[in-house]
Amino acid sequence: MRKVFPGQEIAIYTEEPPADLVCQFQDGSLTYGMNQCLRNRTRVPLNFTRFALAGFKTFESLICDRPAGFGATGVEWVFFNGEGIWLEGEAKGWFKPWARETIRKCHRILCQYLEAFSSLNPVPLYRLCTLVFAPTFSRRKLRLFTLHGSRPMTYRGGILRVPGKWQVRDFRSGKPPAVSYREGATIVSTEIGPLSVGCLLFEPGRWQAF
Repeated sequence: MRKVFPGQEIAIYTEEPPADLVCQFQDGSLTYGMNQCLRNRTRVPLNFTRFALAGFKTFESLICDRPAGFGATGVEWVFFNGEGIWLEGEAKGWFKPWARETIRKCHRILCQYLEAFSSLNPVPLYRLCTLVFAPTFSRRKLRLFTLHGSRPMTYRGGILRVPGKWQVRDFRSGKPPAVSYREGATIVSTEIGPLSVGCLLFEPGRWQAF
């Protein structure tokens, strides 16, 4: 936030990110990265600017000036990147029910773990297996992975091996992941649906198997 007058602040943003050098003088921008990913059927919908310039906040605009024709996919991709979403129009008239529910669910997670999502050292992409990719967001002792199934098929099985003992929660599915502990690491197995998004939170503490 930029100081304008004593006791007042204002956010400076533009439509589309400027050149990298100029980003230091702004707070953020709207962006159409996920809009283009939807159009081009991108295998892994990653907005690299969001990770390369983590202090520069990007807000994805999936559609402008008309009722949203997209479903939940674009919203999940915004969440996959840990970004904000730019919205306009009346909720019931412009957005399908499943899109509204996905926006609410993703927003709750982003707000609950704002500290992790706003960290300045996110890692843009791990390839967990041939089908699943994941950025990671860390702050203090929390590690949060958003997951993306990159192909039109379901993946079931082992997905992450993190050194140490961790409690693991799966936020997007609402189901507890299968967790085991061996050779000094916590191993997680879960299910990611075709072209869908997941979210795993690793918290330190007493290790617990589900």
